[in-house]
Amino acid sequence: MEFASLFREIYGNEQLIATLCADLAADRLSHAYLVEGAPGSGRVTLCRTLLNGLIADPLNRKKLAEGNCPDLHIVEADKGKRFIGIDKIRAMRQIAPIRPNDLDFHVFLVRDAHNLTVQAQNALLKLLEEPPAPAYFFLLCDSASSLLATVRSRAPVLRMQSFSPDALREYLLEHSPEAIRLSQSDPSAFDALLHLAGGTVGGALKLLEEKNGKEKGDDLSAQVLQFWMTVADRQVKELYLLTSSLPADREKMGRFLSEARLALRDMAAARQGISYESLFGYTDEITALSKKFPVKRILQLDGLLTSLARDVAASANLNNMKIALADGCRKALS
Repeated sequence: MEFASLFREIYGNEQLIATLCADLAADRLSHAYLVEGAPGSGRVTLCRTLLNGLIADPLNRKKLAEGNCPDLHIVEADKGKRFIGIDKIRAMRQIAPIRPNDLDFHVFLVRDAHNLTVQAQNALLKLLEEPPAPAYFFLLCDSASSLLATVRSRAPVLRMQSFSPDALREYLLEHSPEAIRLSQSDPSAFDALLHLAGGTVGGALKLLEEKNGKEKGDDLSAQVLQFWMTVADRQVKELYLLTSSLPADREKMGRFLSEARLALRDMAAARQGISYESLFGYTDEITALSKKFPVKRILQLDGLLTSLARDVAASANLNNMKIALADGCRKALS
């Protein structure tokens, strides 16, 4: 089987792909990997691609791609929590001995493995050393160095490539008509986007999507600005009233959260005196707001919005999510 074609969705990473293709051909894949890279670097796509090399049935491949494979187990922190506790590992140990349904093995994908508690990592060691049944373990992390040395010694590290702004520019201009349009209509905004992408294709595409959403007519910038002003002034009653009036449409709420994150990024840059091209706008207002938001709080709020954006995408209850937004903002600045 020609394995190189499986990796066509992954940009760059040539050396890593060549190594994995050779391992697939020789049937010497490890049963556990640490997949290191920033969000948007293609970590999940890489895992899925590796598994496709082991799955012959096209139907099972399709199920895996759509997230409908019963033998794929996503392990992550509970909603509202940052760390992954030992209870998650105990659940994995209960599942692992059970015979798989569709595949010949179980797949455990641990998101944000760098947030595993020490107790959870120690409990995971037994599974990594002696899986009770055929299984593959993918531990997704920002940095493998944040995990215990004993865990690192039992799982090879697959490092996703980080790209320069010039490399991202080349990719976007080749693959995205929206990027071509932005580069021609607003070169400075396009340059800012490339530098804010964190060296990842996924990050660049997400920022481009957010930028395009802002220009479609439902400009939520003024509402976002009012929201952050209310938070900064610690107007608790007004904060809850404002969040209750946020968009009732799931797509529009997702765009509101994206806009709010762009505003936070601009605030962080302004707070640190970094020269930047704004993707949010309202430069004077953002500069004034930045003086009321310490960088530590900005990062905390960005994490809150990232979590809530996942909830929106997962069809969580919007009313509950709005309350969680107000609660989280109030606590962050209390």
